[in-house]
Amino acid sequence: MSLLLALLLAAAQSLAAPYLTLDEAPADGRLYPRGTDGFGTVVVSGRIAAEGWEEIALEIEGEDGWQAVARQPLPRAAAGAMAPFELAVPVRAICVEHGALLVLRAGARSVVAGSWEGIVAGDVFLCQGQSNMVAADYHAENLGNQSQRRFIRSFGSASTLASEVLADRRWHKADGEDSNASGTIGAWALRMGQVLLDNTGVPLALLNGSVGGTWIALHQRNDADPDDLTTIYGRLLWRAQQAGVVGAARGMFWYQGESDGSNAADYLPDFTDLHADWLADFPALERIYVVQVRPGCGSPSLELRDLQRRLADLLPKVVACTANAIPDHDSCHYLYNGYRVLGDRMAMLVGRDYYGAPLPGDVESPNILSAHWTTSAHDEFVLTFRQTGDTIVAEAGCEFDLKLGLGDAVIALTPSGNTLTVTLAAPSTMTEVGYGSHIGTLSRGWIVNASGVGALSFEEIPIQ
Repeated sequence: MSLLLALLLAAAQSLAAPYLTLDEAPADGRLYPRGTDGFGTVVVSGRIAAEGWEEIALEIEGEDGWQAVARQPLPRAAAGAMAPFELAVPVRAICVEHGALLVLRAGARSVVAGSWEGIVAGDVFLCQGQSNMVAADYHAENLGNQSQRRFIRSFGSASTLASEVLADRRWHKADGEDSNASGTIGAWALRMGQVLLDNTGVPLALLNGSVGGTWIALHQRNDADPDDLTTIYGRLLWRAQQAGVVGAARGMFWYQGESDGSNAADYLPDFTDLHADWLADFPALERIYVVQVRPGCGSPSLELRDLQRRLADLLPKVVACTANAIPDHDSCHYLYNGYRVLGDRMAMLVGRDYYGAPLPGDVESPNILSAHWTTSAHDEFVLTFRQTGDTIVAEAGCEFDLKLGLGDAVIALTPSGNTLTVTLAAPSTMTEVGYGSHIGTLSRGWIVNASGVGALSFEEIPIQ
């Protein structure tokens, strides 16, 4: 801050502050959600004792000096009377930080009544889940903030303590190294943000409310008090409200399920409730990305993982993807490189869905469509995946993750486009097929597409 600005601000504090009440104002580092026109709107509103002042103005500064001004004349009023005002200035969603001044004028005299720095416009996304959505530096590699950028922001604290959440109403540069602290969003969310920022030039805000080791029941909303700070749901909702983005968050990322183990029966009703609450409380959500978990800590069953795959068929706006084929899995979490790869793959999806990225096929996780016998002897069948533009790749050893009949053995896998032909050693009496996934420390391969994106696990697909 320049000396002149500091002097003006000091003058404003002594002269104008006692007569000015702000109802809406910026904050240092705030991200304003952009609209369909590509602009966010900086708003300052409140009431002022107008005697002696003729005009109030909001001035927005960019890289080239003062860019835009909104002015409102102040009426003459009786001593002590408060006049309402509201000023709005659009800000383009580009990688430029803006300063804002609230200025009072009377003739040649002016004072600065408020000053804010680091303002941007951009897009808002939310994250929720358990430890692989927290995505902290579990292996002390100190690599999580490689993707840190000043145009990737977060708001408040991801702490699990209500008092710490309540105490932090500031904007932060998003952090991918620490966990459940001010500005933390996790390593893979930060990497995703960096890729999107580099590709689009649109600043981002990501709010992550995830808590490690939590089953889905702990993520439910307290319907009697939705922003209850003692709940996981309430803390994220409250932060979004305080940040001024609750009605503008465009997407939700959900990576959770390990802790639910084999409890698939309750998962669908619990997720259905959560899904409905998200759509009610975050009305601008366009997509909800569900990451299908993989075996490891919590021992999530194939039934539960198949349910996560099918959520996209059962509920609107859900996009199913998978953690299968993400490298450097330690049987529970990931080394940084694994989170980096996950961030890259999620950025491909988001780039396609929100930013019109001119991507080829092989972006989504291959999702099973059907299985059918190709021989009357039932010694060969074809798996067909939904993504017609994909090129399926069968990595060495992936056949061991196919769920076949007792005694069945695979002697050949033949990919062709979006299909995979499975040749058995002998005729089979099996009537259905499944595809699990292995513990990350095993060295065998996966069913993937040409981009290396893993196929979603599935169970009990009838073989026609």
